[in-house]
Amino acid sequence: MSNNWKMAKLVVLVLSLSLLCTPSSFGQNTKPKERDARLLQLIEANVIGTHAFQILLAKKSAKGDSSCFSAGRLSDATLETLVAHQAKLLKTPISDLVSWVNGQLSNFDPRQNLEPLLSSGLKLSPSTPVNVFDAYLRQQTHFGPIKTRAIASLYQTVLEVERDGDLLQDQFAFYIGLGLPVYLKQLGLPGRDSDLLLSGQQLVGRSCAAPFETGAAEWQIAGRKIWNWGEKNLHVRDEKVLAAELLSEREVKSLAPRLRALPPQKIAVIGHSFIVALQFCANRDRCFSTNESRSPVQTICGWWSNRDTSKGSFVSECAGLEAGQGIARCHDPDRR
Repeated sequence: MSNNWKMAKLVVLVLSLSLLCTPSSFGQNTKPKERDARLLQLIEANVIGTHAFQILLAKKSAKGDSSCFSAGRLSDATLETLVAHQAKLLKTPISDLVSWVNGQLSNFDPRQNLEPLLSSGLKLSPSTPVNVFDAYLRQQTHFGPIKTRAIASLYQTVLEVERDGDLLQDQFAFYIGLGLPVYLKQLGLPGRDSDLLLSGQQLVGRSCAAPFETGAAEWQIAGRKIWNWGEKNLHVRDEKVLAAELLSEREVKSLAPRLRALPPQKIAVIGHSFIVALQFCANRDRCFSTNESRSPVQTICGWWSNRDTSKGSFVSECAGLEAGQGIARCHDPDRR
């Protein structure tokens, strides 16, 4: 009995030590419902933040259905605070968010920027464009609210037009980092222009009047933007993929010796925002990637109009070429 007792104590000791030495598994087996609930909170916080901005936009433009874009008892200052919370939430390190979603130890504190959005009391009518499109996606697919809501959130932002170069791109990074879908192909839906137009035609009249257009054409172009940016950000059809395809073309191959022979230089292009890599339909990044692979001493960058050319408002992506920006400011793209 003595030996058996000693053996039992030894087994207990070994088990205790193994538990102490094993990394904590807290959150690693988080229940799917809890994980999904946290993902939905992050998505909904974005929807609320964007809606707060659009309420302010509706007031400023005097456009939109007041019953849909109503602040209720919230002041403009409170709405602006919600917009700021959304921007800060989107800048949270994605690794911290993923750990929090999975119930693991995380530096993310939901009390700072998430909870203020969720507890704001800002309600969205079922007829707001984001809710209409979310419902449409659920009807068209077999996916649940998490995946459809994430994509609907992107559409909500892109329909505004004005923030697709900053906030929308942060949302893409946010959702992709969380493993969420960001464009229709991931839900099994087609993305030809005719398909997107058909969807737009089906959506016309379903949503309330907004401070931006929601006609068939607007839904179509929103879909094209989200599709193209989705493929770019997921590297399905980014500049490297397209450059590789271009380099396989006989006509492009014939240019390779001439590219290699070019002396070191910096090439600046002045033009519309369509020339830059961020543009959803830009070719400039393809040109850059193609050229880089053949002649790495070349630097191609651009100045592009930042919406108000009357003020000489140009944005530069030309590192080290700031001295030439005065020329860009004096350039009148409408002059003949």
